[in-house]
Amino acid sequence: MGTWVGYKGNVEIFSQEITSLAETALERILEYRTLADPETAKTIPLISSVIAPFWPAWNQFMTAALAGDIPLCLELEPKVHRALEHVPIDGAEEMLTQILSLLDEPQKIHAYIVNKIIAQRAYWRSKPGLKRLSVHPEYG
Repeated sequence: MGTWVGYKGNVEIFSQEITSLAETALERILEYRTLADPETAKTIPLISSVIAPFWPAWNQFMTAALAGDIPLCLELEPKVHRALEHVPIDGAEEMLTQILSLLDEPQKIHAYIVNKIIAQRAYWRSKPGLKRLSVHPEYG
């Protein structure tokens, strides 16, 4: 199943395909929610994606940072730097440096990340096709 379903004139087939897509999305959301637990984050493989090895390392680091797990952040830092060497992501090095500078203040790390999310959502909502992007109560 892909990430998009088009209507081709058959309501029943479209309904089945869109339901399947929604169920897949729900499964992924539930998987992502487990990342909020730092113990679970430790079990996520760091370099598991052939296409973009950066993202697993980055996601694990960000989960640890949001959870305030400073020892895990320090453990993951070199792995994130190595992943960035292979897949340079615009703005990631700056964000990593900023988070690392706040390791002695986990509450500020959380606020920094949430502010980045708010800014990114505002950016996407400024695009013509995404003006109706829902407004999240915490993330804008």
